[in-house]
Amino acid sequence: MLSFRTGKHTQQLTTLDPVKDHHEMVRIMAEHEFPLDTLIAGELAQLKTFGIPGIARLLHQTGRYEKESTKRLDDTKAILREIMQPGPDSPAGREMAAHLNQIHGFYKIPNDEFLYTLSLFIFETVRWNATFGWRTMTHNEKEALYREFYGLGEAMNIQDIPSSYEAFEQWKIAYEQMHQAYTPEAGKVTAGILGGLAALLPAMFRPFTQTLVATLINDQQLLEALGLKAPTVWQQRSIIGLMKTRAWLGRYCHLWEKRSFADSRIVNHYIHYPDGYQRMRLGPKVLVDRIYARKPLEPTN
Repeated sequence: MLSFRTGKHTQQLTTLDPVKDHHEMVRIMAEHEFPLDTLIAGELAQLKTFGIPGIARLLHQTGRYEKESTKRLDDTKAILREIMQPGPDSPAGREMAAHLNQIHGFYKIPNDEFLYTLSLFIFETVRWNATFGWRTMTHNEKEALYREFYGLGEAMNIQDIPSSYEAFEQWKIAYEQMHQAYTPEAGKVTAGILGGLAALLPAMFRPFTQTLVATLINDQQLLEALGLKAPTVWQQRSIIGLMKTRAWLGRYCHLWEKRSFADSRIVNHYIHYPDGYQRMRLGPKVLVDRIYARKPLEPTN
């Protein structure tokens, strides 16, 4: 139900400490303050990793985005939810992070590629809100986001995480300048995820998925690395105009002012898991079967 934005969540965020209360701050941002923005930024963060040749090459070899993109997107969303909702430091969060580490353990993935992927879940969220959100994030909100994902990185045994938000941002920029480049694998994996993202959109928007995503990326260098053509000027203006209108309305009206986004159909609907999922069976079936062949299945959520 659409409600007037009261500012109570914004005010609550100002009373919290980003060092000791970072998990609560991120929860408020994801469930009330910037819910849909956070979800969209997370989807774009996955897409942006394809601009790194090593990441694109591995994802192409696994074929998951090209053959079962909706399952890959569902798995990623569900796994992150299972870690981040209770918190990376919680027993449930650590258990799911260990599960994710076991899946990744089947591949030789350099630490810097893990680190870059982690950075995108922070800085893409910040970029999105600054460009398309109803307001930009404050210094404390950025710090809380950094600390929460720092905790995720530690749970995943990622090494050499920069020791501050600013240092991590500079590391990310330098890494992109050094490594971001087009490869044929990037183009193929990008086409795969666009098909998966189209399935998440209302039917009327699906034919325009590539145009919509390319506009929202808003980065010509990255578009070239992904093998995507920039939309026409009028397409960009139309989409950006709609997003700016949405942002303006969002200053006054809000769907999740009184209820939590965590309980919404958007969050809880999984195309590949219409009847729910078993949390410790998330991930590529062939790999999960190898890990848990002798373990009893958990009850379905």
